[in-house]
Amino acid sequence: MRILTTIFLLLFTTICQGQSVIGKYSNYFGESFYFENDSTFKYTWLFDLASSWTNGNWKLSNDTLYIEPKIILDTLRTMNCNGIEIDTLVISTDEILNRTDSIAYLSSFLSGGGQNRRILPSKLYYKNKRLYLILENGKLDSRKKSFLTRKRYKTYFIEVE
Repeated sequence: MRILTTIFLLLFTTICQGQSVIGKYSNYFGESFYFENDSTFKYTWLFDLASSWTNGNWKLSNDTLYIEPKIILDTLRTMNCNGIEIDTLVISTDEILNRTDSIAYLSSFLSGGGQNRRILPSKLYYKNKRLYLILENGKLDSRKKSFLTRKRYKTYFIEVE
């Protein structure tokens, strides 16, 4: 009887254990998601000299992961044509809110990276420690893409940590 009770408890805890999306997920195309316990995420995309990063919040509902990017803005102080100083909000080059000047802001365009330069998917499908892109028509992206070779890679994200 103890053996049956133990087996039942083990099966019950594994069945009732919820899906945990927390961790790092990457695909073959230089994209990575880092999902944290506090429902925040960091997305990075790295390719040669180009890069992009985005922070935001996520929510898991059943098997669909909803992504909500959060844009970080800096204050840029400039002069208008009348010589009056004005403040404008611009996309930040780092993860810290701060005040910037025209030269620093313009120099950020010379770099190959920055915030939100690559568009994120708004939702992903979570199954078996993989994240699948959901296309606009509601279907899962199960295509294979090639990248500079004849070998074709799947487009889903795999949990790596």
